[in-house]
Amino acid sequence: MKRAGELGDVWIANPHEDETTIARQVKIAGQPDGNGYYGVIPGRRDVFVADTDSKAMEIYGPHIKDFYDWYAKEGQAEAMENPEVLDQRLETLSKERFIIGSPETVTDRLVNLYENVGLDCVLMGMHRPGIPHEDVLHSIELTGDEVIPNVRRRISST
Repeated sequence: MKRAGELGDVWIANPHEDETTIARQVKIAGQPDGNGYYGVIPGRRDVFVADTDSKAMEIYGPHIKDFYDWYAKEGQAEAMENPEVLDQRLETLSKERFIIGSPETVTDRLVNLYENVGLDCVLMGMHRPGIPHEDVLHSIELTGDEVIPNVRRRISST
């Protein structure tokens, strides 16, 4: 991270680390000023939006939990700063690693990543094997119609 910052290269926050770890890593990377830096501190997160928090978790939760279980089994945790973080319950993982919920919940979480973690660009993954295509399309529509405009409005007012 520090090297990326010194070189002016873009470092992308790991989607598996918690927000406290990422906030610390953002400070290590700093505000790079080299040729490869284009003014963003990006992070990758699984994001899924449905009409309600419970509906979003019902649709996306089992699929992301299966994915994280597979990650842990395949040794992904060994590449992480805090390897034990993959071995947690879905409810715990969803608090700081996934952004799953209603448009209001997802908006709040994205604004938090900007204001308190230091990320100003989120690369959103909205699909996992087994999720019905129409549910993914609905999530994309809610993100574009409600979440993004609300995030922009809230960030621009700070």
